[in-house]
Amino acid sequence: MIRRIALSSALAALSALVLAVSAQAATVIGQTGAPDACSGPGYGGQVQLTTAGMLSYTVPFDGTITSWSAATDTSGVQTKLLILQPVSGTTFHVVAKSEFSSFTSTGVQTFPSQIPVKQGQLIGAFGQLCLIDTGTSGNQLGSFGGPEPATGTDQSFFGGPPGNAADLSATVEPTPTGQAPVTPAKKKKCKKKKHKRSAESAKKKCKKKKKK
Repeated sequence: MIRRIALSSALAALSALVLAVSAQAATVIGQTGAPDACSGPGYGGQVQLTTAGMLSYTVPFDGTITSWSAATDTSGVQTKLLILQPVSGTTFHVVAKSEFSSFTSTGVQTFPSQIPVKQGQLIGAFGQLCLIDTGTSGNQLGSFGGPEPATGTDQSFFGGPPGNAADLSATVEPTPTGQAPVTPAKKKKCKKKKHKRSAESAKKKCKKKKKK
């Protein structure tokens, strides 16, 4: 009887652990599909201002964006991912950006990345922009035209007609519990001595350390 109770307790603990891990598994935010409309020549940016139902472009937990997807109706154009932190209203702080990625064909294309993100940040895009007509008034897309915003600056977006969603998504993977950020080791510099003999001995010590 005692063994059965112990086994049941162990299974219950294991189930709880599995649920906790699955709750923090890789998650896809946003949505992609055949675009209903895309931007013309020139560059601009977009972000989802409001969403309805289960649709969300907000990062659900601290982690890393390991890939992102966007769509186009023209091959050869470029787009980059924006990581945005809400400031107030339709103003967002540009936290990070990916490099420009080129579409080799029309439709949805996925690009690899390694971008650290925080819970509550949003994904946006700059470059070739496409949208999906969701037909739901609770979805509103914000956009701007003009030069690319620099990382660390604030950018204002103008709200468009309701019913549209950004044709954009990203895969977010959680940061493993207890994992500390890796910092590169600093190289020790040899101090220069005023006297020639001291300087020569210091150089010899440095050479010996490098050989080791």
